[in-house]
Amino acid sequence: GTRTDVPPVNINTLGDLAALASVNDAFDNNGLKRAVNIDDNERVEFGFLASDLATDIFQKIKDIKAYHDGAGGPFAGALSVAQSDYLSTEIPGLIDANVVMTGFTATNGRIARQVENAVARHEESETFVKTFIGSIEDADLAEAVSRLTMNQLQSEATARVVGQLARISLLDYI
Repeated sequence: GTRTDVPPVNINTLGDLAALASVNDAFDNNGLKRAVNIDDNERVEFGFLASDLATDIFQKIKDIKAYHDGAGGPFAGALSVAQSDYLSTEIPGLIDANVVMTGFTATNGRIARQVENAVARHEESETFVKTFIGSIEDADLAEAVSRLTMNQLQSEATARVVGQLARISLLDYI
């Protein structure tokens, strides 16, 4: 979220997590995600919410801790059949939570690449603009005037030749 006054997660231990009525109480982030315009028509949302990222995994850990502290008995030494069966049922949920976290990692990589591409475009534009402005500002005025004069003389000479060719007729050669 966009809160900067507190960390996004307000628990420090497994005991803190187990004591919560709901895993949602573990998060102090707000619902606002950070976003920025990186180009004229391109907006990138780059902030993730801790609650979006970790709610599933926190819930699974809280459930396992409750089983450990409750009737399932502590996980110590060799696991009983009931404990083993319970953990086997929890594994798919942990895998799903991991997939969610991997998805956030992939999204973050895509956003990073999008920003890198925008930066490259901006650098290319900057180079073009500097070159364009430099060709105008760094022009040698004496050279520009001499080229203009030379081009003007060439145009006048061409016009005279064309004028003379227009007056020439076949009778002049007979």
